[in-house]
Amino acid sequence: MHPFFLDHIGETHKPYIFPLLFLFIGIMRPAFIIHLWLPLFALSSVLVKLVYLLFRAVEWAEWFLNQGGAHPFRAIGIVATIIVFGSAMLVKEVWTVVSPGAAPVGH
Repeated sequence: MHPFFLDHIGETHKPYIFPLLFLFIGIMRPAFIIHLWLPLFALSSVLVKLVYLLFRAVEWAEWFLNQGGAHPFRAIGIVATIIVFGSAMLVKEVWTVVSPGAAPVGH
């Protein structure tokens, strides 16, 4: 056995890790970029479904109003009001669950 063998025990070879890491990232970057299409496709399909549901809600609000076809901004305002009110209610409930030390408003 080499007499200086024990001198190298416990040393980390950090200078050798970083070039290999950069080489790995450089080689694998195209593969990661190519495989991003699946999450992007899923995200876009969810967004299209949400936009479709929003348009359906506006159509329903136009039908619900007497002259909804003549006043589309009124129908959009009703749908936006419902969405904002529901979101505010949801955020308030989540906030009270997440922060147990926070007292309810008005108490």
